[in-house]
Amino acid sequence: MPRLRAAGFTISSVGTFPIINTRLVPNTYSHGLVDLILDFLEDRETVDRQELAAWAAELHTLSDEGRYFFSTTRCFFGARKPVGHDAARRNRVPKGNSCRRGLINVALNGLVSTGVITGFRTNYATKEEPDQLQITVTSPSGSREKSIRAKVLQALGEAGEGAGIIVEATGGQAARR
Repeated sequence: MPRLRAAGFTISSVGTFPIINTRLVPNTYSHGLVDLILDFLEDRETVDRQELAAWAAELHTLSDEGRYFFSTTRCFFGARKPVGHDAARRNRVPKGNSCRRGLINVALNGLVSTGVITGFRTNYATKEEPDQLQITVTSPSGSREKSIRAKVLQALGEAGEGAGIIVEATGGQAARR
């Protein structure tokens, strides 16, 4: 919260959302997290593949024996920032070495949260980068396509370079030009 306050936000609410899994099975949070960790470490080649496989196998064995437990708590903060405060920087993708996919999600979720767009989808089907990234955004009713596209490209910054941007009006129809 200190960072939110330092950025000019006031905290209006704080909440938590616990996630508990007592079995490691598909469609649970921890099952997806295990896959994410395995992929991440395999890509970086920092842990031997046999050790990774043994770790995952041990988790599945613990689950099969009824001895598996996973818990995490997500914290949510309701925050407000005065209108116009730092408006030039709002919704911009931060610089750094985060993955492109994550940067795109951060930028587009920021546009959804501020009402610039009502939703989005990409053509990411796997963890691999698609040959031609396609981003489809849904604009609020009555919005102009050109204005929405400009705001999306500004928010995406370098992460959006080379991406095709399609703007649809709410309901799946083309936005007004």
